[in-house]
Amino acid sequence: MSPAEEHRFCLQMLPKVSRTFAACIRLLPQPVQHQVLVAYLLCRVADTAEDTAELPVATKEALLTSFRDRLSDDLPADDWRATFATPRIPDEELAREADAVLHEFRRLSPEAQDAIRPWVQEMCTGMASFAAKHARARPDHLEALESVEELDRYLAANPNEKDKLLGLFTVVERAGDKLAAIPYSKAYAAHLEPAARHLREAAKLTKNRSLARFLES
Repeated sequence: MSPAEEHRFCLQMLPKVSRTFAACIRLLPQPVQHQVLVAYLLCRVADTAEDTAELPVATKEALLTSFRDRLSDDLPADDWRATFATPRIPDEELAREADAVLHEFRRLSPEAQDAIRPWVQEMCTGMASFAAKHARARPDHLEALESVEELDRYLAANPNEKDKLLGLFTVVERAGDKLAAIPYSKAYAAHLEPAARHLREAAKLTKNRSLARFLES
């Protein structure tokens, strides 16, 4: 793609891969609007690797590591194009064209790049770590329990706890001779609380009241 085509691609992809963020980003003044758009698309690319369930963990880690590095160099993201060569959804189309987003990022001012880079890189590092941890916590590869059979026996003996322990937003930990479901809000509080604090700080900086309410919610 030419620079102009890459620019149009980024503008066109935003509403395809986001609803709430796309609506909020349009409220921002330029050049902040475009800077935030690019930052969001970078995060969306990384998130697609982590969210694609059929990708092996090693592939997710390699993609996220390389994407993190591409934010600091000028090398192409060929591994992303190869991995998502036949996209099925807009998110995967965006991931396939990761180079277009990276090129748009590199065309931002140095100050904007410096403001965006560390946060997206931290996200990539955290997602790679989470992917590995999540793989170990899957029912077919449990880290805390000795076997799937052990979990099955526990659930058979404690059927009332099944929904809680198999919830989508909980981490299962041992609690003596029982199992406990720990909400993500507690298990990952060390990461979520700083993020919430940054959002509240951002709400104080904007003059747009609706955006401020969104950031504080």
